[in-house]
Amino acid sequence: LQSAMFKGCTPPESQAEHFYSEARRKRVRRIYYGMVAAFDAMVGAYMEAVREAGVENSTVFIITADHGDMAMEHQQHYKMVPYDPSARVPLVIGGGPIQAARLASGAGSGREKVVRAPTQLIDIFPTVLELAGVPRSAWPELDGFSLVPLLVPHAVNERAQLLRLGPRLADCTPDQPACGHRPNFVVSQFHGDNLAMSWYLAREERFKLVVYGTGAEVPPQLFDMEADPGELDDLCGVKHGLHCEMASPAVRQIFRRLEQKIREEVDYPEVSRQVALYNWESFNKWTRTQPGWESILAARSLRWHESWSRNPSGALAAIRHWNATQGAIRACRGTLAAEAGLFPVITS
Repeated sequence: LQSAMFKGCTPPESQAEHFYSEARRKRVRRIYYGMVAAFDAMVGAYMEAVREAGVENSTVFIITADHGDMAMEHQQHYKMVPYDPSARVPLVIGGGPIQAARLASGAGSGREKVVRAPTQLIDIFPTVLELAGVPRSAWPELDGFSLVPLLVPHAVNERAQLLRLGPRLADCTPDQPACGHRPNFVVSQFHGDNLAMSWYLAREERFKLVVYGTGAEVPPQLFDMEADPGELDDLCGVKHGLHCEMASPAVRQIFRRLEQKIREEVDYPEVSRQVALYNWESFNKWTRTQPGWESILAARSLRWHESWSRNPSGALAAIRHWNATQGAIRACRGTLAAEAGLFPVITS
C-alpha cells in the first residue's frame, strides 16, 4: 500500500473506477508491449549491422535491463517493489561464437536454450571477461559468476577450446567463478525514497522470499513462483497468521533457508538501520536549511500528491512526527484513513 501511495497508484475516489478498470489496465499493457516491440526492432537493427559488417561470427550480444516495470500488476505501475514485474529483468546472450560452440559440442541446435537457474546483473562482467579470454589471474575480485558454463555446459578446458579461448584449466580452481561453481540462488535489495524501509529478496529456481527493514517491522513474504507466478498467494501471511515462523513446518523450513541465504550476502537488519539513519539525517538537514519545505512537499507536481491531498494536515503532521524519530524504522501503516490528525501505524 505504501509503495502504491508514493508512486501515485492510490487515486481519489472520484477517479478510482477508471484508474483500476480493466480497460485502463489493458491500455497500460498495450503501451508497454509496444515499447518492447520498439526495443526489439532496435536490437534487430544492431544485429543486422553486425551481419553487414561481416563480424557476426566474432560478436556476442547481451541484452538485459536495469529493472522491470509494473504494468498494473498488484494495481501498481513504475518500479521499486520486489514483485517480479519490477525486480526481474530479461537476459538474452547469443551470437556467433556461442552458437558455434554449442553446435560443435552437440548441445542442441546451437540457436537457443532457456536457462531457469537464477542469475543477476553482477554475473555479466565475469561473463564478458570469460568470453573475451581474459586469464582468471587478471580478474579483479568479483561477487558475480560467469554465465558461460550455463551457455556451454562443459568442463572449463573443453569450454575454452570450443569458444577458441585457448587452454584455461591451469588458470581455474573449483572455487572460482570461471569454473562454473555458482550458488543456486540470487539476492537483490532496494533502498530508496519510495518505501519507508529497505527490502531484500532471495530467489531460488522455485521459491522467492522478501524481507523488509530489520525483519521485525513488516511480515516477510514467501512465494512459490511455479505455482503462483503472479505472487498472489503469500505462503507466510495469507494462510499462516502473518509470519513464516507460524506457518507449517515445510514453509518454515523454506523461509529459514532463504532468510539465511540473504544473511550470507548482507547483514540486512544493520544495513536497513544505516539506510534509515542516512535518510533521516538527509531529510532533517533539508528541513532545517530549506525555507518553506512544508509547501514544497505538498506541490502538485510530486507523484505522491494524490495521496497527500486526501489529508494534507495529517500528512504534514506525520512527516513532522517522523522527523523527530532520529531515523527509527517504523512499521508501514495499512490504511489510507487518518486518525487523530496522524496516519496510524499498523503493526499487524
